[in-house]
Amino acid sequence: MRAANGFPGAGALVSWSSFPGHGGTRFHSERCGLNSWRLVAEDGDVWVTQRLPSFYGPSKLRVGSKDYELRWITRRARPLQERHLVEVRSGRVVFRLVGNHFNRSASARVLLPGDECIEFPVQGSKRADATLQATDGAGRVLVSCRIDAPRFGGTFRKHLDVVVAPDAPETPTSALIASVAADLLLGFLSRPGGGA
Repeated sequence: MRAANGFPGAGALVSWSSFPGHGGTRFHSERCGLNSWRLVAEDGDVWVTQRLPSFYGPSKLRVGSKDYELRWITRRARPLQERHLVEVRSGRVVFRLVGNHFNRSASARVLLPGDECIEFPVQGSKRADATLQATDGAGRVLVSCRIDAPRFGGTFRKHLDVVVAPDAPETPTSALIASVAADLLLGFLSRPGGGA
């Protein structure tokens, strides 16, 4: 079942093989420096750039001219399963990321201001068939992602295929959610000790 935006209807997950067929803006991931990646549109526009953290440091993201950090929230020097995405200049919390996707378990969700919740269900359990969708409270799919070349070697991040629905929230929110969704898919496919 498809919604008017060409994405799956409420409650429907996209299979890996049907992924390329739905509408929206398509992005791929490419390396742009040491531990740095960006999502690039088909026309070459860079949508979001991300510098990956070391251990529990913040992820640094840039959308347009604005800088953001995804910061771990700690209590008694131990990281909780919660991160805040903060606009660096103003210190404003854009959203909270609660839970995690790791080792074929998917519990992460984004809490926007006003307690709107975005969930990240995954269909499939292997890199050759896993797709992740960011869905809002009405079940509307905002972002879909998969690994588009699952049998090739190297890092999975360079093979990310991300599609943003035409009626997703405006940038920068969509760009930030797309970046988080891509990271969550990679986390879902990760295993303790590394590998997938």
